[in-house]
Amino acid sequence: MKRSGRIVLWVLGALFVLLLAAPVVMAATSTEAKYLCAQCHTMEHQYQTFAASKHAGVISCSDCHVPPGAAGLFTKYTDGARHLFATVGGVKAEDIRISAHGLETALANCINCHADSEHAQQPDSKYCMSCHAEESHGAFDGK
Repeated sequence: MKRSGRIVLWVLGALFVLLLAAPVVMAATSTEAKYLCAQCHTMEHQYQTFAASKHAGVISCSDCHVPPGAAGLFTKYTDGARHLFATVGGVKAEDIRISAHGLETALANCINCHADSEHAQQPDSKYCMSCHAEESHGAFDGK
């Protein structure tokens, strides 16, 4: 088979997989329960630390980790699909790290909610979480 034929087959295969995953991801993210992200056992530690934070019971995971508007819907879909495939692929809980894009999104969402804060005008290179980590994912001793 020619190289172009293999590329077409790979693209069609990837689209087919995405189409199969889309209903699951969209169903899970369109009517998000307050703590939908905690439904996956690999996110248990992240959920527990969030539950110990000052924001618990007030906001959802998406309020920090997803951009507002149409960009948020796209992010929910793509991140949800990526997380689903990572989980099926065997990603371990201790390997979960926020991406650079995720940090930028969280920073923007912090600033949107806390625009009246005295530090809302910090330079972009200064992340809110560098000083206020326990307010987003509080200390949790595992007991």
